Amino acid sequence: MNRPQKYPALLRWVAVATCVLLAACLVPDRYKATLDLTAAGDYTLTYNGQLVDLVMLTARDKGQLSPKLEEEMVRLYSKELTKEARGLTLEYKGDARFEARLETAGSYRAGKMRMLADLLQIKLVQDGVLEVRGLRLKDLKKPPKGLTSTGDICITTDMPVIEHNADSTPGLFSRCYRWKNYDMIEGTPLLLRLKAEP
Repeated sequence: MNRPQKYPALLRWVAVATCVLLAACLVPDRYKATLDLTAAGDYTLTYNGQLVDLVMLTARDKGQLSPKLEEEMVRLYSKELTKEARGLTLEYKGDARFEARLETAGSYRAGKMRMLADLLQIKLVQDGVLEVRGLRLKDLKKPPKGLTSTGDICITTDMPVIEHNADSTPGLFSRCYRWKNYDMIEGTPLLLRLKAEP
């Protein structure tokens, strides 16, 4: 007698409940991202690249991702994520990868911390210092087969820079503090500290 398989349904709803909030199940990869920060308190972020879904990759490795389940999860992700994240467009490319474009803007002074595209964290710390940190994939002891997370990040600003670990800095032909092939899984976390106006 065949028992009903409840796991696919559970997987689907756990995935949607998590990813609807743009949590860490969507991993940035093969991307170019630009973040502009102004002394007036504004930020603008553009992201062009891929987002890889950890839930689908894990299910695939366990042989639990049927074509029907994959199709339903993609449909739910596309609907809910684009609804929750304004300025986000998604196109599924197969193998748990979405092609993504994101353009978003706001104030880094509105709230204690801003999380941007599951990639960067902006936080005002003591004495008027603005800190930008690259996010890391936590508790990922054994990455699913085929998972990578690398891309290029450019940050521009009109504020004095206190500390950074960028690969290159602004010069004659570029305004960027640039991190090349930034690796969220194994690389050193991105760091940029700026002197913000009170």
